[in-house]
Amino acid sequence: MGGWSARGCRELGEAFVSKLSPARVAALAALVDAERSGRFVRDVLGDTAGVASGISASLDSRDQAFALRLALGATATRGCLDELLDRFLSRPQKVAPRVRWALRLAAFELLYLQTAPHVAVSQGVELVRSVARGAAGMANAVLRRVANAREAYLSASDLEPAGSAASCVGGLGQRVSTGPCADGHMKAASGEPRANGRGQAASAEPRANDYDDQAAQVAAARSCGLPTWLGSAIQESCGASAADLFASELEPAPVALHVNPLHGAAGSDIQLDNEKQRAAGEQPGGSCVPASVLPGCRIASHVAAAVRSGALADGDAVVSDMNAQLVATAAVRPGSCLEIGSGRGTKTFVMACQRRRLGLDADHVAADLSAKKGELNRERLEAAGLSQGVAWVSGDCQHLDDVLVPVDAAAGKHRQFDTVFLDAPCSGTGTMRRHPEIPWRLAAKDVEADLPTLQLALLKEASTRVADGGELIYATCSVLHEENAAVVQAFLASPEGRGFLLVPVSEAYAFGQVGYEDAAAYIQAHEEDGCFQTYPAPQHFDGHFCARFIRRK
Repeated sequence: MGGWSARGCRELGEAFVSKLSPARVAALAALVDAERSGRFVRDVLGDTAGVASGISASLDSRDQAFALRLALGATATRGCLDELLDRFLSRPQKVAPRVRWALRLAAFELLYLQTAPHVAVSQGVELVRSVARGAAGMANAVLRRVANAREAYLSASDLEPAGSAASCVGGLGQRVSTGPCADGHMKAASGEPRANGRGQAASAEPRANDYDDQAAQVAAARSCGLPTWLGSAIQESCGASAADLFASELEPAPVALHVNPLHGAAGSDIQLDNEKQRAAGEQPGGSCVPASVLPGCRIASHVAAAVRSGALADGDAVVSDMNAQLVATAAVRPGSCLEIGSGRGTKTFVMACQRRRLGLDADHVAADLSAKKGELNRERLEAAGLSQGVAWVSGDCQHLDDVLVPVDAAAGKHRQFDTVFLDAPCSGTGTMRRHPEIPWRLAAKDVEADLPTLQLALLKEASTRVADGGELIYATCSVLHEENAAVVQAFLASPEGRGFLLVPVSEAYAFGQVGYEDAAAYIQAHEEDGCFQTYPAPQHFDGHFCARFIRRK
């Protein structure tokens, strides 16, 4: 991208009369609203299935999609956008929130979309003007400099070797004048050794190719707008799969549904209303086709149309990533089940549907920290006709005896379960495409210490309720070693875990039944030491982890 002269920009401004895009206006309004209210930006723009029930309701389908992509993208990459913008702002801390979000939107287009630079700059200036007229000149100057800096920033060629007279690399790879490097990827100018990602002291003597390796890590993280520490953690955990994860990070994730077998034709074949699509100005031809991998799973091309058909509201189906559906299915087997971390009930719904398909009776307890989420779970299953045999409890599941008081009282004993399914709280690094707030809310301490400590505590507690010969399922939507394999190994080495065997997920009960052969093969192809692990990739589903244990009799 060539430089922009002042004269060229004046001529461009005279020739290009900008009409502010409605999609950009909607994206800005959603981002400001989300920051003020604490809501997720996807929920502000519409719901998780893309229904135009929020700020974007007045837009046609094309503008709705563009507004959503802008808002999600600017949220997912906000730290990188701020890093580059702040280089060119004279007083970054004084920029009003509305102006900063307008600048972020334009910078996102300049860095990560294929928008022509003159369009992104012009629209960005108009967006800033719409919320702060006097800031338009500043926006023009800053965004032109962002456009010129794009190539050097994304390639990390703007970095300087650690220990040089200029500086060292800061938390995102930016130049800072003094002080240690926040993310530990480059050695500070002082020459003191840094700790590596495993908490071990790094050598004070840099290897000859340290700078190139570390600059490559920064470039990989910047390429998809991640914090450098998180990009490095993903590379360390995912190995060769990290490149696909980075390539998919700013692309829309594929959408899958799980259908209710009780709702007849509506449940087995979601019908998309193409007439409604035409009336809404959309291209018809939306489809929702069976996934060959798993019974009950449907791959949706136009999930918004499926939602408008009423299928989700009527309990005909639930939106759920295909790999998440496979994890839920791994916990379906004869006998009783305790589900820990049931949330709003997506996996509870999938498990109930799979039990019906397999002819199993329900004896299911859904437990969650949040009583409100438990009530939403109950309402969802009741609307679907799937609530028979399901009970709901709430409380801190690190103390199951307290949470299960009503369950034990009803049984007249301290209940043990044939299956205990722990859907553990986690970093969500396998689902960042759907939840763009994740990368910049996480800190290294979360995934290196806090979350693994909580996960192990919950897994140990869950194990106390597994009957002899019963199964314990541990699941996350993380791709990080610290939350997955490391927790599994720590559990097996603990007093609570010594009575358990780690066994392949692909050999779970459901995957041995007629019709589930493809699911078993798919899981086996994604098993690492018997654990199911997937990674996001372009046109592929999310990153999920599942481990299966059996208590020795």
